[in-house]
Amino acid sequence: MNAIYKFFGMILSFFSDITGGYYLFGLFLFALLIKLILLPFGIKQQKTSIKQAKMRPKEMAIRKKYKGRTDKVTQQKMQEEITDLYTREGYNPMAGCLPLLIQMPVIIILYNVIINPLKHICGWTAEQITTIANHLGFLENNVKAFASRDISLIEYLTPDRYPSINEALTAAGLETVDFAEIPTFTMGAFDLSAQPAFWNLLLLVPVFTFVFQFAASKIQRKFTFQPGISQ
Repeated sequence: MNAIYKFFGMILSFFSDITGGYYLFGLFLFALLIKLILLPFGIKQQKTSIKQAKMRPKEMAIRKKYKGRTDKVTQQKMQEEITDLYTREGYNPMAGCLPLLIQMPVIIILYNVIINPLKHICGWTAEQITTIANHLGFLENNVKAFASRDISLIEYLTPDRYPSINEALTAAGLETVDFAEIPTFTMGAFDLSAQPAFWNLLLLVPVFTFVFQFAASKIQRKFTFQPGISQ
């Protein structure tokens, strides 16, 4: 399982690197990649939902025909007719679950990677993380929290401890950090953080998100069967 976590961590680290070391943007690109991979399954799920909605009146007609008859033979015959309907229409009731079955493991793996970024994304060993935690006196007060997730160590690195962080990094055999350095957003030779237009464009992200989400909901509603509305 650690190999899978490491693989996902390498992808997140790569996306963070190509976006100038910005973990947030790296996470955004990773989410976009997962969406693109799952897009065919999402389309299949939508088609299945549309087919299910169109079949619903036919299924309900069969159930209505046997309404009030609860004996085993009648119930079995009703299920056979419904199964035959599914077969004729080429509908698989489990097909709509496939995207969810694929997404859940990805979400669980990603969650474990995110709460353990030092190990899975930065590539630090357990010994290095423990050395840093010991040097900063972290383990003395937070043994239980640290044992479950190394993000607790990041939360513990408050500004008052900055002077001793580099000592801890050196003790762990890692590169030190220049806390006086001003963060920039660079891609290759371009410093995008110096471009006002870049930051203005970022402000449009939530607007585009709303527009696309609204459009997707309208399209889905258009192609979904609505009971009581003539088609």
